Amino acid sequence: MGGVRDGFSNFLFYCALPPGAKAAAEAGRTVDRRGFETVTFVVTVENFSLSNGSVYSAMFVRLQHATSNAAGVLAWSNCQASHMLFDATMSGLVTAGQSHGLWAVGSCGSGPAEGVWLHFGLSQSLIGSMESRAYAVGYVGERRWLRVYLSQSTAGDQSDVELGAIAILGLPGQWPVNTIARTNEA
Repeated sequence: MGGVRDGFSNFLFYCALPPGAKAAAEAGRTVDRRGFETVTFVVTVENFSLSNGSVYSAMFVRLQHATSNAAGVLAWSNCQASHMLFDATMSGLVTAGQSHGLWAVGSCGSGPAEGVWLHFGLSQSLIGSMESRAYAVGYVGERRWLRVYLSQSTAGDQSDVELGAIAILGLPGQWPVNTIARTNEA
């Protein structure tokens, strides 16, 4: 079939966190990057709300990686900032003020050094400014197993957000990954 260079046959797409309403901590599915050089997670977000009219509440999207022990049990830890590539201006992690409808609060003790690459923290007055968006983070570490982990601060009342995540694995050792079917071929 020759050298196919496209966005279908050379990438593997995986549901890393099933879409739906999230209101508490949730670990995404384990992504095994064996055989691939790159991994990018894309999180889609919409409909952020505060359950009880809270003044402030925050949710954090972390990137975690794991090592395996002799029994095959994965030990998860938060990625460091040096393991992640993301646009901080769109992640809510840049300033202590409003940034694109998101808020970053340093006192919550979470940031890129603890694996946080996306932060949702809204006051009641900002709910209407929250837009549907897609946010991406690339992994540049060496570990084999990865996941997205959603956590929540203890500040304020519980928040709800609808989100989901996919993992896009690229640069496979052997490609094409997906078989291309064409109706005009015998």
